[in-house]
Amino acid sequence: MQDYISIAKEKLKNNIDLELVVILSSSGGAPRTTGAYMFVDSDAKSYGTVGGGTVEFKATKDARDLLLKKENLEKPYNLTMEAAENLGMVCGGNVNLRFTYLTNDEKSFKIIDELDKKTSNKSVVYIFGAGHVSMELSKVLDYIGFKVVVWDNRSDFANVNRFPTAINVISDEFKNINKKINFTHDDFVVIMTRGHVSDYNCLTQVMRTNAGYIGMIGSSEKNKFVRDKAYSEGFKEEDFKNVHAPIGVQVGAETPEEIAISIACEIILYKSKMENRRKYEAKKTLFDTCNDYKK
Repeated sequence: MQDYISIAKEKLKNNIDLELVVILSSSGGAPRTTGAYMFVDSDAKSYGTVGGGTVEFKATKDARDLLLKKENLEKPYNLTMEAAENLGMVCGGNVNLRFTYLTNDEKSFKIIDELDKKTSNKSVVYIFGAGHVSMELSKVLDYIGFKVVVWDNRSDFANVNRFPTAINVISDEFKNINKKINFTHDDFVVIMTRGHVSDYNCLTQVMRTNAGYIGMIGSSEKNKFVRDKAYSEGFKEEDFKNVHAPIGVQVGAETPEEIAISIACEIILYKSKMENRRKYEAKKTLFDTCNDYKK
C-alpha cells in the first residue's frame, strides 16, 4: 500500500509545497467518508483520494489554485442525482472538503502527523501459520492497509524473506501466544497452521481474549472436530462468539491466491461491521449470504 504520508513529508522536505484536501463530512452516495484525504502539488498531481470522479477532479483543480495562492479553504461539493447521471456517475452525494496549505515548516509537519494518527489503520491481523496461503494473505492485507504479524514454530518458514511486508515475523512455539501478545478489539486473528493440533492450540488460546475477529481455515468436518474437542475440555458456546470457521467468503476459491482474497474480503466485511461504516447494510449483506452458505 502506498504511504502517502511519507510521500508528502518527503516532498515538503524538498521544498515542494502541497495542498492537503480532507473530507470533513459526506452524505448520500459519496464514495468516501469522513477523514479520507489527498495531497495535491502544483502540477495538479494528487497523492491519495477523496473519492474519484467529478468531485475529485474539481477538488484537485481547486486545490492547485489554492496552493498557488498559499491559501486554506472549506468548501461543499453538491452533486445531485440528475447531475451525477449526466456525468455518468452512479449516484449523487454531498461532500464537505477542507483545503490546507502545507510548506516546509514545523506547523505543516504537525498537521500531517495529526492526520496520520487519525486515519492510520489500528487493526493488526495476526496470522498463525506461515504456509503458502499465509504468504499470499500477508501481501493482500498489506496492500489494503492492514498491519500483519506472522507466527510459526518453524524458523525456515517464519522469516522476513518469506514475509517482507509483515511488521513482525515471530518464530516460536504456538503455546506461547498469550505470553507475547495482548490482543485488542481492533485485532484480527487468522489461524492456518500445518495441522489440526496446532490450530486447536492457537484457537483455545485466542478465543477468550479481546480479539475482535478470529477465523480458522479448514473443512466443516475439521471445525466440528475442533469445537467438539473444545466443548469436552470445558469451553462454552459463548467462547466461540468471535470465531468464524471455515474462514473466508465462499466463492469457490482453490489456489492460495484465491483463498487469500476470500479471507481478506471477510476481514474487510467484519471491519466494516465493527466500525459501523455508512455503506455497511445491516439488513442483508454478503456477510449474511456467506453465513447462510456455510450452514
